[in-house]
Amino acid sequence: MMNEVWKTFDTMLYKVNKVNGKTVYTPYFPSKLAKLDGTRVELQGYMVPLRAGLRHNRFLLSVLPVQQCMFCGQNGIPPMVEVTLSDNNKVWLKENPVIVKGYVKLNEKDRSRVEIFIRDAALIKQ
Repeated sequence: MMNEVWKTFDTMLYKVNKVNGKTVYTPYFPSKLAKLDGTRVELQGYMVPLRAGLRHNRFLLSVLPVQQCMFCGQNGIPPMVEVTLSDNNKVWLKENPVIVKGYVKLNEKDRSRVEIFIRDAALIKQ
């Protein structure tokens, strides 16, 4: 499942700063990753819902199925991106890998969301 796009996404780092006495983690996108911003990519992965329900317009896409992730909570979290389907389309939650195609958006500022999005996406393999 790991391909060049996933490997590039996995290069994201965090800069650690102190702001008003609090530790703040700011995403840092190395040049190879920064070059993907705005480009169209195709990515295979497992759907991870962001809310309860069977049909979703927005979800996380993971390189590993969550139930198989032996590293979660121990050695880090596998690469994940947030996917938003185009035209408010909703798809049924799948247990098997799916393929999405959409545009990369790097998120440096909205701390309530993930750092890498695939926007205006379409599910091309269910």
